[in-house]
Amino acid sequence: MYLLSQAFGRSGLLRAWGAVMIGLLLSGPRPARLPLSRQVRERWRRTTSPTTMALMAAHALMFAAELVRYETWPAWAERLWAGFADAFVPGWYDSGAGRIAIPLGQDALSS
Repeated sequence: MYLLSQAFGRSGLLRAWGAVMIGLLLSGPRPARLPLSRQVRERWRRTTSPTTMALMAAHALMFAAELVRYETWPAWAERLWAGFADAFVPGWYDSGAGRIAIPLGQDALSS
């Protein structure tokens, strides 16, 4: 599950970069070597952005599921709470990712 979570996260990051690049192509004059019309670029941007958000959400959910599976506590409710809090509460996960990367991802998903 961890590898699947990482795959969702990395592909979401790549799609986000692509959405930014397409947006930059839309914001200025059309490059001479680009054979795509403005409508095609706009359609690509409109499909790339929701896909990026879905990949980010899938990454967060798979990370939470991995944390639930990883915990060794006997009670399911405690394991679910720990996985949810570690993945979705800023600063709760006590590694470097919990202090930096998780709040950045939450901010990116909300904007």
